[in-house]
Amino acid sequence: MNNQDLFIQALRDAVMMSQQVIECFNKGNTGAALNILENRSRVINIVFHLDEKLQLESQNTPIDEQRERLTLELIQAINTFDDKIQEYLVKEKVITQNEIAKTHKNKENLKGYNLNNTK
Repeated sequence: MNNQDLFIQALRDAVMMSQQVIECFNKGNTGAALNILENRSRVINIVFHLDEKLQLESQNTPIDEQRERLTLELIQAINTFDDKIQEYLVKEKVITQNEIAKTHKNKENLKGYNLNNTK
């Protein structure tokens, strides 16, 4: 397998992982979604590394037009999924902030009670 094939496969893997993240968020499984996101970021780093290699290689050999088109489609799909994932992460952030605020308020409310004076 050459670097171009590895590059396209890594892009496909990133798209697949993006879909899995969205499915996990839809099912309410935030923990699994975050684990997949962590692995997905590793795949994206591999994509960047392969892209650098391909740019050096492509100086000597032209890139196939079909591969170029496929690459652009996969990158566009990743960007689209990134937007959806960002929306889910913002929702989760708001939910978490609300839970923290509620917990803090309950803690402050309990400070006023002296539980040693109960009969």
